[in-house]
Amino acid sequence: MEDLERLSLKIEEFIREQVERFRKNGVILGLSGGIDSTVVAFLAVRALGKGRVFGLIMPDKESSPQNIEDARLVARILGIKVKEIDITPILESIGVYRLAPARILKNKELLLGILNLYRRERGVRMLHSLGVLGLETPDKISQIATARMLPKLRIRSLLLYYYGVQKNLLVCGTTNKTEYMLGHYDKYGDGACDIEPIRILYKTEVFELAKFLGVPERIIKKPPTHDLFAGFILTDEEMMGMSFEVVDSILKGLEEGKSEEEMSRELKIDLSIIEEVKRAVKNQEINRSMPLSPQL
Repeated sequence: MEDLERLSLKIEEFIREQVERFRKNGVILGLSGGIDSTVVAFLAVRALGKGRVFGLIMPDKESSPQNIEDARLVARILGIKVKEIDITPILESIGVYRLAPARILKNKELLLGILNLYRRERGVRMLHSLGVLGLETPDKISQIATARMLPKLRIRSLLLYYYGVQKNLLVCGTTNKTEYMLGHYDKYGDGACDIEPIRILYKTEVFELAKFLGVPERIIKKPPTHDLFAGFILTDEEMMGMSFEVVDSILKGLEEGKSEEEMSRELKIDLSIIEEVKRAVKNQEINRSMPLSPQL
């Protein structure tokens, strides 16, 4: 990874250039209290100044209380204006919470048991390796999980654009390269934005940059979670079935053109793990493309 100061300046310049190009007053982004949105907020303030950065905090009743507090903390540290909107009433009105019993979603052991059983039945560690939106053949479990997650992401996207248009602000995304390559995001939800400042950085690199920028230690040390389906009970690494260090090392190796055998030796991991990551990247191509249309 290149010098962190130079990397930060490069991203800051990108943000300024795009704000000018789109003739906007600044940027708007969702503050989740997680490492990615926090790093983007820090970079945006460095690029534009606190007066040109606006944050939305958009929890629902299943959101982690710590994440909400951390989002507020980031706003206070940076001195940016924020608006907090509870999206629970919208989700209740369309029946999202009725899709799965709350007692299941609050029981970590039960959730991990279901997840691990599901993995054994499918013969994988990483669900993203199974196909589009996680599965080759959709079943009831995947349909419920997807239906419970997507409305939260897409309502937040709608609100970002709603306030962004009113304030003439560029909608700033917070997806990192690991999420982008594995499909660990929704292109019409958290992927729906005007610019993606950290999509050039793998998750482990986001952590490195966070330390350089002075992101609070409590956010850096907090295990990343999607904070959607199953709330904040399961971490991203538990959902993926492997650590970010392993995943990022494989993704970097693939990017550099290394063979699976070479990576297996260097990382001391089984070839099947590398194959799963490769399959996930391939299967999630549709999430990295524009909507499909017929060919003439």
